[in-house]
Amino acid sequence: KTYCAHHRLVLKRVFVDEARSGGSTSKRDAFLRMVRQSEINPPDGLLVWNFARFARDLDTSLFYKSLLRKNGIVVHSLTDPIPFGSYSRLIEIMIDIAGEEKLRQTARDVKRAIRSLVSQGYAPGGGVPPKGYKAVKEVIGKRRDGSPRVVSRWVPDPDLWEDVKLAWKLRSEGASYREITQMTGGRLYTSTSSWSTFFANKAYLGVGKVGDIEFPEHHEAAVDEKTWEKVQHLRRTVRKRGSPYNAKRMYYPSLLSGLAECAHCGSKMSYEGARDWPFYICGYKVRHGSRACVSKRINSRKVDAVILDRILAHVFTPQFVSLLLDEVARTFSDIEALNIEEKRLQNALAGNKRATQNLLRLLESMEYSEPDSSVVMRLRKREVEYQHLTQMLRDVQQRKEQACLAVPHETLHAVIAHWKRQLLQPRKSSDIHALHVALRKLVSRLVLDYTEIDIWYTFQMQPGT
Repeated sequence: KTYCAHHRLVLKRVFVDEARSGGSTSKRDAFLRMVRQSEINPPDGLLVWNFARFARDLDTSLFYKSLLRKNGIVVHSLTDPIPFGSYSRLIEIMIDIAGEEKLRQTARDVKRAIRSLVSQGYAPGGGVPPKGYKAVKEVIGKRRDGSPRVVSRWVPDPDLWEDVKLAWKLRSEGASYREITQMTGGRLYTSTSSWSTFFANKAYLGVGKVGDIEFPEHHEAAVDEKTWEKVQHLRRTVRKRGSPYNAKRMYYPSLLSGLAECAHCGSKMSYEGARDWPFYICGYKVRHGSRACVSKRINSRKVDAVILDRILAHVFTPQFVSLLLDEVARTFSDIEALNIEEKRLQNALAGNKRATQNLLRLLESMEYSEPDSSVVMRLRKREVEYQHLTQMLRDVQQRKEQACLAVPHETLHAVIAHWKRQLLQPRKSSDIHALHVALRKLVSRLVLDYTEIDIWYTFQMQPGT
């Protein structure tokens, strides 16, 4: 106002973007209004305190200043030393470049300051703490203007802390989001959709984050590493097709869901949980009508009992253990054949490398001419062949390592006994979901007919089973 009065200028309107960064036009409503107003009713000039307040981004500054000047508007800075003459625009551009660099330096300094605070256990950027924590304010000094510099730490919220730990425990045991919401009384979340981000948040491990940088032991953890890994494994598994932990199978469990197929058309069997007479029925028949398949409804209680009895009585026996050990021995016995195959693959890889080197030298000789497309195609073919041979060699070497493993009878007996307990305990407690999870470790496929059942077994001895 003083400048306008001194130079006898009429100040028509003031545009203020208070506490808004000049790094972009995002959230700079007054700036954008000023640009629109200059197109509708152009003034003679625009006064800015300095060009950094106009825009700190070089491209933004050049674009909008050019737009204003195209409308006949003089853009003048009160504080930037812009000389008159043909070099004035060059000096302006240098000032804009310096402003952009200053913005980058400020951003870098701010990030460094935030990382320093987070490394000392303070909250990142003063953000909202995760559910179950609360922010406790601390004064750690004074600002340049003398005001106190306040930061915060995340500490457990006594009103919600036990609910948070219970939620992690329940989820690690396979509880559904709905069950967790009920068990925590809705004190953490009332909507089941909120749990997905809750169980993906590393803050509950005690980790503080600034961008991609993590600071372990930043605050008190609500969950230990073992429980965290269980929950993350469950999160990854649930997304897979056919997972026993998907929502439908958790809420409406049946023993054979995802395993049973129709003997007539090969479609997956669907479970209908009627209270008096629950049954399995061909899924294709459900979707396309009763005439789509000739299969009949199969009583789920009867077929479940038959399958479990069959597994317990006829599979987990001494005879079965002997047959399984013999099969393992036959699978891994031919070491000599594996050695021959390994040598053959190593020679093939060596030949592949020589051919690749020859093709590369040929391409280098064409440096100043257009490369022959046939040579390029041959080189790509060699690259694909190399990857294929490498994978085959790796498989053979793994089979050789497995061939050296001996499987004692005592160990296999212990595994079989463990599998039996995994079936017997949930069967006794009528825990259909736990029984289904245990069954999937033993059975890969079931083909159901009204009078016949075909069972395909998968005996994978995994660590910890």
